[in-house]
Amino acid sequence: MAKRPKMPKKVKRQLARRPKTKTGKTTLAQKKAFLKVLAATFSPSAACEAASVERGTMYNLRLRDKVFARKWDDALTHRVDRLEQSAMYRASDGWDEPIYHDGKQVGTKRRYAPALTIFMLKSTRPERYNLEPGATSVGTSSPHDAARKAAAFFQQAMEQGGIPLGTEVGDD
Repeated sequence: MAKRPKMPKKVKRQLARRPKTKTGKTTLAQKKAFLKVLAATFSPSAACEAASVERGTMYNLRLRDKVFARKWDDALTHRVDRLEQSAMYRASDGWDEPIYHDGKQVGTKRRYAPALTIFMLKSTRPERYNLEPGATSVGTSSPHDAARKAAAFFQQAMEQGGIPLGTEVGDD
């Protein structure tokens, strides 16, 4: 019979640091910790590490426990809602970026996220902003003209301090 190879010391140390949990067994505290970190990070791996439980255990629990599966989905939905809110804020209200000179802050400049603005418009009003290939918007001769017009509008709006809510992009 062949001898089993020795386990490298590095692997032994990693296994020694890993919390000891029985596969398939989780406490209420571990479930709560997992869901809290999942909502904050969007990462099941990070949530498992914080809850001191194996990933497979949590995925198996998700399959077996419909209530836990719903709470998992709710945690992810909560995180997506927060990301959406942040994107909407950056697209419409912008943020102040500090300006430095010789290592000292001398002012701020209002920054916006034009790509987010375009994405948010496309996702909230697809009938107006998601042009199909070959389609044109009213008053333009090609999709490229429509894109150039929208880009010019957003550039002008950003230079003037943002886009007031309810503003329509249209032909002048």
